[in-house]
Amino acid sequence: MHWVQPMEHFLNRQNIRNMRNINVKLPEKFSNMLLNLPESGMGYQVVNVLLSDGKVLYLHKVLNAEILMLEEYEHIQANDIAEIELVNNQGL
Repeated sequence: MHWVQPMEHFLNRQNIRNMRNINVKLPEKFSNMLLNLPESGMGYQVVNVLLSDGKVLYLHKVLNAEILMLEEYEHIQANDIAEIELVNNQGL
């Protein structure tokens, strides 16, 4: 039995169209904080995000210290963010 789907299945145009990028522009105070911290990779940082309702979004990328990348099922606004912490690069 063949369990592995061919790569063409995952990369066809319909599947790519169904992929949505959900981004949130960070409030200025968080962008300024991240600008003073090291990058995790070229142009991005990996962070944990504490929301005002107490939930935590773990291991999320922030691009250029200003754009938080979310999963498709995560629906938050910038004002939902209470704190952001940089993840130690060695822990990745």
